Amino acid sequence: MSRIVEVYVDVAVHGVDHVFHYLLPVHLQAVAGQAVRIPFGSRHLAGLIVGFAEQAPPNVKMKAVIDVLYDGEMMLTGEQLRLARLLADYYLCPLALILRQMVPFKLTLDASKWQRKKTRLVVVPLVQSIPESLGARAARQREALGRLLAVGELPLSEFPSHSAVKQLERKQLVRIIEVEERRSPLTGLITNETRPFSLTAEQASALYDLLQGLSKEGGATYLLHGVTGSGKTEVYLQLIQEALGLSRQCLMLVPEIALTPQMVQRFSARFGDLIAVWHSGLSPGERYDEWQRIKSGEARIVIGARSAIFAPFQELGIIILDEEHEPSYRQEENPRYHTRVVAQLRQKTSGCLLLLGSATPSLETYFASEHGRCQRIELTRRIESRAMPPVRLVDMRNEFRSGHYSLISRRLHQGLTDCLNRDEQAIILLNRRGFASFTICRDCGFVAFCPHCDISLTFHRSDNRLHCHYCGHTRPLLESCPDCGSDKLKSQGMGTERLERVLQESFPAARIGRMDADTTTHRNSHAKMLQDFANGTYNVLVGTQMIAKGLDFPKVTLVGVVSADIGLFIPDFRAAERTFQLLTQVAGRAGRGTRPGEVIIQSFNPDHYVISYAREHDYTGFYRHELGLRQRGSYPPVGYMITILLTNEREDTLIDDAARLTGLLQRALTGQAEVIGPNPCGVARIKNYYRWQIILKSSQRIALRQGLADAMKHYHRENRKTSVVLEFDA
Repeated sequence: MSRIVEVYVDVAVHGVDHVFHYLLPVHLQAVAGQAVRIPFGSRHLAGLIVGFAEQAPPNVKMKAVIDVLYDGEMMLTGEQLRLARLLADYYLCPLALILRQMVPFKLTLDASKWQRKKTRLVVVPLVQSIPESLGARAARQREALGRLLAVGELPLSEFPSHSAVKQLERKQLVRIIEVEERRSPLTGLITNETRPFSLTAEQASALYDLLQGLSKEGGATYLLHGVTGSGKTEVYLQLIQEALGLSRQCLMLVPEIALTPQMVQRFSARFGDLIAVWHSGLSPGERYDEWQRIKSGEARIVIGARSAIFAPFQELGIIILDEEHEPSYRQEENPRYHTRVVAQLRQKTSGCLLLLGSATPSLETYFASEHGRCQRIELTRRIESRAMPPVRLVDMRNEFRSGHYSLISRRLHQGLTDCLNRDEQAIILLNRRGFASFTICRDCGFVAFCPHCDISLTFHRSDNRLHCHYCGHTRPLLESCPDCGSDKLKSQGMGTERLERVLQESFPAARIGRMDADTTTHRNSHAKMLQDFANGTYNVLVGTQMIAKGLDFPKVTLVGVVSADIGLFIPDFRAAERTFQLLTQVAGRAGRGTRPGEVIIQSFNPDHYVISYAREHDYTGFYRHELGLRQRGSYPPVGYMITILLTNEREDTLIDDAARLTGLLQRALTGQAEVIGPNPCGVARIKNYYRWQIILKSSQRIALRQGLADAMKHYHRENRKTSVVLEFDA
């Protein structure tokens, strides 16, 4: 008797939250997680089985599945399907959007595009010694066979004389075979083997506690709160070594692709080819090969950025979320998931150990540790009891009053001079890229804006063009004002490109590298930049927030922060937290080796509580202060908040839908939540799409989510044909 299967169709591109029911013929064997060929209207498409049904929906005439695709290979594990359903419910988004994150390629009827691999010709010996029949006149053949016998096999391309190898093949002394070549993102990153370091007393105690959690049935969640330079990574490495001994797979997450090469080098030096790499910078072929290695269990450790949280583990034992506080862990497009939330749900579906590590934990995580929802472990001292670097504040108001208008204060200039004279290295942070933030007409006040987004264009001197950092639009630098015709156009503001130029003019002998989104667009550019800095090619590294986290360079003794106020006063309740984390993290790059470090922070608001706590490396003080402010407004982690983002190309349609949804929410959440909005977003238009938002705040999580779910049912019932796109940020 045929069974009824529930199928999502073409999950990589389909946005409709709807399963289709098909009959599974008796002659086909299939389970949830496999891909199938199905009739869909007049076409045949690939679909994904997500479950089975006891009976067909009423008034539905079912067609039959035609075939099982990919030789019956599982696209998703049962644990991934359970996780997908939890996430779709948590983020109130179509299940198809979650499945799209888990299947790393578009499901098609022909898998050969992804399965096709590079091949190479390899020569293997058929004898164990050089036979006497190869006399002196066959010198090249003897030499080729001797090389081959020494190593067992060699690529044909490594033999200078292919004719000699062909002669050996004719004499049946060697065989030339074609072998598949793995497309590996690890090429060039493997380093010399290292052994575990001796742990400090704090590290050893932390590892002991984590091993207790690893042995717990159902797993556990821990926060490893360790100051910068306290050796959290060595704890990770030794914990993973223990998990491997238990035949478990491990996931190591980092917030930025830029951090992946350095982490891969450290892990590969300890674990060799047991590692797989997973991030958005992989080629399609590399992604497919790594996916296969993870799914088969060949790869025991996965290192990756945000998307690696969805990798297809069979025996997941540990998830480590390094720098768990980082905003980079939040996806900015639908589904707007946070990697930490996905990791917490995956801990429940897999029963693994979840370890959140940071010197500056998110308020949500630290709050959870104080209320018993995870166990906190502290590392309070740096390795070898090295001192935390002193932080000097420069009041830029005084610099300007005294007539010093440079981006670089006199204190930072002197610090850089001393650092370079000692043949040491410096990191200079400015968390804004480009040369100038906007171009303004000094006669009429015109500002050059992007035609597709409500944001000013940034001047980039490298190509002498104006750029939009939201949609990528560019245009030539304006020669005259399009409003009044004046030629008095001025590029204002500052970015890393301008800072690099100022530094080069001030220190002509310095070797300056710049690391931001503009200089790391090419494949492996992150790795090359960091390797060049480690090798001393550069002695000053200028960059945005990507240089502030997780990097370990022993020769860095000076860290400078230009304009610490950037981001401090934006309309976001997390602005203070993110600024404190950024300042503390970048300060932690100094003095990690045997030489003492120093941090110089330039600010127009040096007395602000965020900067004061960062100066003292005082996370706990900042946490208490910020938590008090959050309590007054019932913001997370004290209360619960959901932001609904609505987008559409027609603003009138968007406003109408936003008002209708707001009314439904107010009725559904009366007395249970505060409904704020609808209001335009801070950037009200991106890529020609208008953006409005509604914010929901409540002290009752369950009531908030239930009321929202009820309102959404009514909204979808009334707006079946709406073109407005809704996204939820919970």
